[in-house]
Amino acid sequence: FDVRVAGCYSATDRDEIYAAIGAIYLRGGTDGLDAFNHMVRTQLKEQVLQQVSGSTTLYSSLLFLMLPAFCLLLGVSAWCRETSTFTQGIFFMFAWSYLL
Repeated sequence: FDVRVAGCYSATDRDEIYAAIGAIYLRGGTDGLDAFNHMVRTQLKEQVLQQVSGSTTLYSSLLFLMLPAFCLLLGVSAWCRETSTFTQGIFFMFAWSYLL
């Protein structure tokens, strides 16, 4: 990442954005744009990767937990196609009474 390479609609906007970033990140005689680039490449990158990896872990855990229910649903739907309506009704009445 380099802020100097980032696209901007207007040259005037670009100059104002560079000036604002430079003023905010100017420290110890270093160029503010270079300091901003360093922050994006290090701190921001770490934070984004932590959030993405955390959400990926959550998603994979949910997927793992929901897999048995999904397989059961597929099995029941396949069974429903093969059996008569009467048998399905008896089964679902039994299952409903079991859940209550």
